[in-house]
Amino acid sequence: MDSQEGLQEFNEIPTQSFTMLLQGGCQYNNENPPQPEKKSTTKKTNFSIEEDVLLVKAWLNTGLDPIQGNSQKSTKFWDRILENYNENKKETTVERTAHSLSNRWSFIQKVINKFCGYLEQVEHRNQSGIGEQDKINMAKAMYQELNNNAIFQFEHLWNMLKTVPKWKKYMLTQSDLKRKCLDTSTSYPLDVIHLGEDNNDQDVHVALERPIAEAKKRLHEERKKEIDTTKEEIIRIEKQKLEVELRKEEREQKKEEFEKQKLEVELRKEEREQKKEEFEKQKLEVELRKEEREQKKEEFEKQKLEVELRKETREQKKEEREIMMMDTSHLSKIQVEYIQSLQMEIIEKRSSK
Repeated sequence: MDSQEGLQEFNEIPTQSFTMLLQGGCQYNNENPPQPEKKSTTKKTNFSIEEDVLLVKAWLNTGLDPIQGNSQKSTKFWDRILENYNENKKETTVERTAHSLSNRWSFIQKVINKFCGYLEQVEHRNQSGIGEQDKINMAKAMYQELNNNAIFQFEHLWNMLKTVPKWKKYMLTQSDLKRKCLDTSTSYPLDVIHLGEDNNDQDVHVALERPIAEAKKRLHEERKKEIDTTKEEIIRIEKQKLEVELRKEEREQKKEEFEKQKLEVELRKEEREQKKEEFEKQKLEVELRKEEREQKKEEFEKQKLEVELRKETREQKKEEREIMMMDTSHLSKIQVEYIQSLQMEIIEKRSSK
């Protein structure tokens, strides 16, 4: 695992810086010394997205040419890339030289190599439940964090290259090269390593001798520092992700509690409505029973009145009968006349019915 992380961190060390660090241990081949670049007197124009895509396609088409293949030398190789580039570009596209295309490709390759190193670190963690796009996003975040907040701008080019066998072979070759340079337990015999397209595409040759102790120590310290920084970044990203998950779970829990409370409120409301309905029903029953009692009372009073009336009628008839049957022989004349008047009233009353 440590060796793999070291290889990944090696992606971030430019070739020239590594050569300078090994001072004397790694020197340029005298047969192919580095040539100083000629300063251009014309104003440089930045490459557009369309030009980058054309360059990558030209690199792939040229590198995959079954006739020319990997035997092409650097100058011829980039001349062929320029030819393929010009054949497919628009008339309005800026004119480029083979040298400018080569420099632009080196820059694209350097940036993509860094991103691939970060992605490899993420993949080696073997986290469960992490999708491919999540890994890519984490690698992009690491790139931005470790490169002064710079955004990985060549994802579209990486998508073009990542599945191509030539690119895969090239990445494996670079990994083998860096593994040899980082293996401090191995003696470094004088050896010529060709850096470039499939180790044959460019004419840059670096002769590596065994590094001196001080250079190896500095390289080891720098690599350890970068690995520690990467580990800290991974821990920080994991911590942030865990915090996000915890906040999400907390929100879900609060939501469930709120829904539970809401349901309890609804149940209590329904219970109150049910009790209210029962109370209204009982109240109605009481009113009905009260009305029934009042009705019975009225009927009783009516019956009582009828009884009283019948009683009075009987009493009246009894009195009338007694008056009508009264013996007046022993009464005075005035008493007789009074009794007779009462009898006449009784007779008139009976006649009027």
